[in-house]
Amino acid sequence: MDMLLVNNLNIGNADYREFPNIGLLNLASILYRNDIAVDIYDFSYEKYVNNKKFSNVHDEILEQIVDDIIDISPTVLGFTAMNDNYPFVIDLSNRIKDRIKNDKLDDIYIILGGPQASLSAEDTMKSFLCIDMIMIGEGEGNILAVVKSILNNSLDELKSVPNLAYRNKGKILFTDRDTSMVDVNSIQLIEPIFLDKFIVKEKIVSYPIDVGRGCPFSCSFCCTSKFWNRKFRLKTNNNIIKEILYIKNNYNINTFTFEHDLFTVNRDLVIDFCKKLKESNIDIEWSCSARIDTIDEELIDIMLDVGCKAIYIGIETGSQRMQKIINKNININDALTKIKMLSTKDVKITMSFMYGFKEETLEDLHLTLYFINEMIKLKISNIQLHRFTPFPSTTELDLVINDLYFDKNRINGFFYDKKFIKKYESLISNNINCFTNFCEFNTPVRENTDYLSEFVYSLVFLYRFFNYVYYYLIREFENKYIYDIYDYYKSDLINIINNVDIDSTYKNLKDEFFQVVLKFIEIISYSLASHTNNKNIIFMFHLGKEAFMLNFDKYKTQVIVEYPVDVISLQNTKTKSVEYKTTKVCISKKPNNKVSVKKI
Repeated sequence: MDMLLVNNLNIGNADYREFPNIGLLNLASILYRNDIAVDIYDFSYEKYVNNKKFSNVHDEILEQIVDDIIDISPTVLGFTAMNDNYPFVIDLSNRIKDRIKNDKLDDIYIILGGPQASLSAEDTMKSFLCIDMIMIGEGEGNILAVVKSILNNSLDELKSVPNLAYRNKGKILFTDRDTSMVDVNSIQLIEPIFLDKFIVKEKIVSYPIDVGRGCPFSCSFCCTSKFWNRKFRLKTNNNIIKEILYIKNNYNINTFTFEHDLFTVNRDLVIDFCKKLKESNIDIEWSCSARIDTIDEELIDIMLDVGCKAIYIGIETGSQRMQKIINKNININDALTKIKMLSTKDVKITMSFMYGFKEETLEDLHLTLYFINEMIKLKISNIQLHRFTPFPSTTELDLVINDLYFDKNRINGFFYDKKFIKKYESLISNNINCFTNFCEFNTPVRENTDYLSEFVYSLVFLYRFFNYVYYYLIREFENKYIYDIYDYYKSDLINIINNVDIDSTYKNLKDEFFQVVLKFIEIISYSLASHTNNKNIIFMFHLGKEAFMLNFDKYKTQVIVEYPVDVISLQNTKTKSVEYKTTKVCISKKPNNKVSVKKI
């Protein structure tokens, strides 16, 4: 094997549901067309499609992956290095080099690519001898020259290839930086040999279309503009539709995700795309990302008319002051008005927020949590709250770089990330500049908001499935901030999360997360029942639990349960009196995954 490319190493995946990184497949296709023997290794594919038996123990999983790579025996090994998997990539690279040395095997030349490696290239090359090269920025223009030079053992030729950091004769060399970017319309379709392998129809939820790259905005927390040199590019609408048609006709795929940070930035282009899509009579569903200030009701209606079913929108903060500080510059009142409009449409909305910036105050956080709660009441079920992460080459990192430290008990990330990353305490602590996104810095807000993200997820589920409990929770904390609810129950949430078994999370992270949420909502329910002397809260918790579990059950569509009270009447929180008699209800899941409850 000349070259093996390794997909973003997320060993916590619960199934094979996402197609491998499109950029990686583009690189593989370029090499394949030029007679380079190349393949892609994807952990989730091996586990859930090839049914390879992997351990549930972190170290053993990585050793099994090393075994697989050594057995394939590539001359060149390429990792796509994203922020969340960087410690795994470095660890795996070290293990591979150690195995080669100990077993006296032929060397494997290890290359890193992707945002994290590109933006921390100098620090990574200095810190980790296991890495032979980093390709900085886009790889389509360089990959062939790089691989041919390595295969021909002609590393001296690399000095003429731009955007590289590599080792040669014991020295770390950097080639000239070429800021011109790849013409996205020149990128050919992925080769069928890779599509045939990785498109697993019964598992792939949505096929990703690379519709463009870059972002014209310059938010202070985001490394996108730096990675793409702020060069915003979209493929022509004709090329996008050509690719959609090819995948739909050859692989019977009808759902697509448009991979781009900001598909809606040019209103006229989006309208033209929708017009061409409609004229082509292509019956598909698709999703995209958007800034709230680049859309309006007319545009949304046009998009929905040709199959747009989901939109991802980053609001980041509900504080107008912080909007200006982080250079996002969204008008909060206008945003709320537009989201109210979107909530009336048949489109799935994902809203993303952040907190914990260097200059953020508790009052700013209150405004963000208030905005989130307004989203919950609009029945937007996909709401994300992320603790601010200082990414390389960002303005926000410059503000905190001298204050960063690694604390294994306060790791930036979701609860299962924290469990895994604890194993890399020494690696991260000794190389802060390479792993800034896992590090902490102290502010009054950050010091008192551990697991706030998990609390918000729980609040969303509470409103969606346990509305009666949610109503009494808000009433109990009337005239107080959402933060006060979090602060009151924080220790309970932390105790639940700290009891999650690290190895069990490898079995099914999704199930593990749901168990955490359910346990936390149960504690809230029993606490409220005690405070208010309202035993109906307990009955309604159990009703909500059945609906919650049914919604995420792949196999069940309905369940019949008996309660000692008329739970149907209780669903109306304004009901003043209910009948205490045995009530049998049918909880059923509709095709759109909405759950209904009816008295039998």
